[in-house]
Amino acid sequence: GPEQVLWELFGEFQRGFFEGFSLLLEVPLVLHRRTTRKLKNTEPKDENFKTEATLAAFARNQPGVGVKVLRLRYYSDYPQGVIVAADPLSSQRVFNTDTGAPMTMTEPGYPKTGFPLGWEWHQRMKMLHRGDYFGMPGRWLDTIGALAMVYLTVSGMVMYLQLLVRRWSIGKKQLIWK
Repeated sequence: GPEQVLWELFGEFQRGFFEGFSLLLEVPLVLHRRTTRKLKNTEPKDENFKTEATLAAFARNQPGVGVKVLRLRYYSDYPQGVIVAADPLSSQRVFNTDTGAPMTMTEPGYPKTGFPLGWEWHQRMKMLHRGDYFGMPGRWLDTIGALAMVYLTVSGMVMYLQLLVRRWSIGKKQLIWK
């Protein structure tokens, strides 16, 4: 019957849509990986790497905040100490272990990221998009909004398919009408 034909047509559309969509996502990522150089991120090997300098820099910049994780590394020829803070967001701070200076996400000599406004702005926009700036209420509102969009999408498709089946049953075979 018309319902069986409709479900077969919908299945074909769905398979084609998702295959095409995944290809659209995959091609730019593969090209990006091939055109960007590998990031240099190795563990420290020299003995002058100072844990104390990192902890002192963190204590100056974040007084009264504890340390969850301390990691020492070289990143793009910078000796760095990375600290995950014991704050509610588990924020990450990076310090140059030679100078004790805080490091940003866009230091001179860092590899190109491919983002038009730089890595730092990209991270800020992700935090805004996730609702991080508004704490847990922002994250919950973001989740509720996402679930509402899924519900509206599915209910809209169901309403369209029901109307399409009714139209097909009276002989009108157009997928789109005025």
